[in-house]
Amino acid sequence: MSDTDSARPPFSLCIEGDMTIYRAAALKSELLHAVQQHPRVEADLSAVTDIDSSGLQLLYLAQREAGRLGHAFHITASSHSASSLIHAFNLPQLLACPAHADIDIDIDAAMLAAGTAVIAADIDADRQVAAEAATATEGARHD
Repeated sequence: MSDTDSARPPFSLCIEGDMTIYRAAALKSELLHAVQQHPRVEADLSAVTDIDSSGLQLLYLAQREAGRLGHAFHITASSHSASSLIHAFNLPQLLACPAHADIDIDIDAAMLAAGTAVIAADIDADRQVAAEAATATEGARHD
């Protein structure tokens, strides 16, 4: 980013409504256009009512594209739902997202850790079932 670019005020982008799979294409276009056309973009997510992993991916894409271009993309404000998801995925530093006052990060971290443990247990169970099936198939071949 040049000195001229850093002297210009940032472009403010306010996203309202849902940031879900149903609006992903339109939001992708809007976010990419903003980071490609402006050296500094400040995204206000305080009016986001619902967000899913598609919305999170779009935020990550915008930040990655801005970085690739030598531009900056920052979230300056976020709704409770946006902050909750960003922090549940443990991405506040990546997206430079301010923590929402109502979020208990310790609970989110514990829930995420519990979910990871459940997924790991499911993977182990699937491996065990696959190993037993392979053993049974091998045994049937020898009979």
